[in-house]
Amino acid sequence: MYASDCRKWDTVTPGRPSSMRVVLSLEGNIGAGKSSLLRLLACAPGIRTVDEPLDTWRGGADGRPNLLNMFYADPTRWAFTFQTAAFLSRAEGAKSALRSALAKGSEASCRTWVLERSVQSDKQCFATNCRKTGLFTEAEWCVYNDYHTWLVNEHEDLRIDGAVYLRAQPSTCMARLRKRGRPEEASVPVDYLEQLHSRHEEWLIHEGCEVDPDSGSLEGACVASQRSVSSDGIPVLILDCDPDFASNDERKESMLASIRDFADSLPPRSS
Repeated sequence: MYASDCRKWDTVTPGRPSSMRVVLSLEGNIGAGKSSLLRLLACAPGIRTVDEPLDTWRGGADGRPNLLNMFYADPTRWAFTFQTAAFLSRAEGAKSALRSALAKGSEASCRTWVLERSVQSDKQCFATNCRKTGLFTEAEWCVYNDYHTWLVNEHEDLRIDGAVYLRAQPSTCMARLRKRGRPEEASVPVDYLEQLHSRHEEWLIHEGCEVDPDSGSLEGACVASQRSVSSDGIPVLILDCDPDFASNDERKESMLASIRDFADSLPPRSS
């Protein structure tokens, strides 16, 4: 289905050793299209993708509780528990994928790693939103922030080299969320999506462009380059994901090409 798209990634970037890698994350609101884009990227040679640990949050046969459902049903009670669990499981998933690739000797062949969200967005968007909206007490924020800072500093490979921001308006995300019909998301209000949209904008559209608050379109230099720098200094590629891309081959090819060029523009790290 995506064979023509995948071949675009099949050639090693000139001058880049195969032992060097770049780590990207797909960032964006709930329902922005991250899972769809990750599935597309997963078929590409030279790409290693890491899914968000959704199944872990939803519990399972081992009797673990559905923390995602608990959070959406009673965010005041479960915000700290869920956000801490989400952060830890995301970090564990990324580390586990890297260890597995190293053990199999396949890590060097994956020149670009793409994560479905990052530990950075856990803090910058979701935990920060809990703090801003009163779902975290100041004590809970201090505990979360201290633990997050320590873990990221201890595990440098959890840091990302660049973020791909799937930018979509909250109304678009709500329509997609309702369409996919995850039971846990049935009670998600649009104002929560609006809050998360604001947190993503504050973090990812920090330098290099201005945003028209009425149309949501990118203005200035970003019309051509679709680049920005996050508030914590991470290079950002901004993709307009209000239009559907899952069923549009031309748009998929354009997005893949943009991500490829973005990855190639970033300085790689040693494996």
